[in-house]
Amino acid sequence: MITLCCSGMYFSEEHPVNLAQAVGPGQVASAYRVVGTQRIVVEPGQQRLRVLVQSWNKRRWIIPEQVTSIRYLNGVLRDGDGSWIVACSDLAALVSIEHCLPPEYQHLLTPTSNDWQTLKAG
Repeated sequence: MITLCCSGMYFSEEHPVNLAQAVGPGQVASAYRVVGTQRIVVEPGQQRLRVLVQSWNKRRWIIPEQVTSIRYLNGVLRDGDGSWIVACSDLAALVSIEHCLPPEYQHLLTPTSNDWQTLKAG
């Protein structure tokens, strides 16, 4: 079942998997995980991983805090769109991002959870 379209990406709720199954080697899809009113999206790319945290605001997903500048800390780039980016496509690099996430979001980035959904390009 496809539930939502956003920026050409479709959120599929068909088969929950762990993060390595969703965005691991050979996979082209991004993945997301919803916990309560918070969602985390992990987007693999060539030589990078991008993580975005969003909150549900009655009708849509929003970025919970506005970021007005770009910051760099311990190999993790905090981009102006609110995402965290690490210049490595290996899922092990998510540990670096997890350490940079504010404490209230760290529980979202749990790669071993079996409730990740794939995010398909549309």
